[in-house]
Amino acid sequence: MAPKYPDYRDYVIKDGNFVGDFEGMYRDHEFPFDQLRREKWGSEKAVALNLLRRLGARNGVRRVVEVGCGLGMFTDAIASSGFMATGIDISETAIARARQLYTAADFVAADVLDFDQLRRLQPETLVMAEISWYILDRLDELIAFMRTELPECFIIHLLAVYPPGVQEYGRGYFTDLDGILRYFKMNTLESGEVRLPDGRRRTWFLGSWQEVAYQSFT
Repeated sequence: MAPKYPDYRDYVIKDGNFVGDFEGMYRDHEFPFDQLRREKWGSEKAVALNLLRRLGARNGVRRVVEVGCGLGMFTDAIASSGFMATGIDISETAIARARQLYTAADFVAADVLDFDQLRRLQPETLVMAEISWYILDRLDELIAFMRTELPECFIIHLLAVYPPGVQEYGRGYFTDLDGILRYFKMNTLESGEVRLPDGRRRTWFLGSWQEVAYQSFT
């Protein structure tokens, strides 16, 4: 059967409007977002893994949860680095495929606001890799939950931002790394960005709600 949209991105954001049909996207497209190739070489993913290793060595972090894990490649990379890693995604098709592809990590089909799952998993670090654009209307609720119920949990946040005139969706929230940091209002332990030839920037930050975390991390 032909896919509903030839371009997988139209299942998520189309004509500047959020669609959010992730299950349809994964049913119709085997490897959207070039997940099995680009993530292997993404510079920002290498930075995130290094930050996790530092958290493990300096802060004793072991339990890591990635929300919006997709096909699970990055969750598997985290697990292969010695962490107890769990990937969560709203698409049951994506989770089923992740379980077939990778065995080092656990995978759960759940909504990003399934707080019972997060309470059960008790992550010491929450990874948000390229997901914030897709949960903008739910981001405040997730941040509030993390700050209130899991205040000792670190957050590693990765997100691509776009040059002026390119981005249509989400401009009212943030458009660059400084805007992302202001939005999350966390204590930033480290942040940075990778600049791409087309003007995009792949940003990252490691944040903590605890002011003392910096001393143990550095």
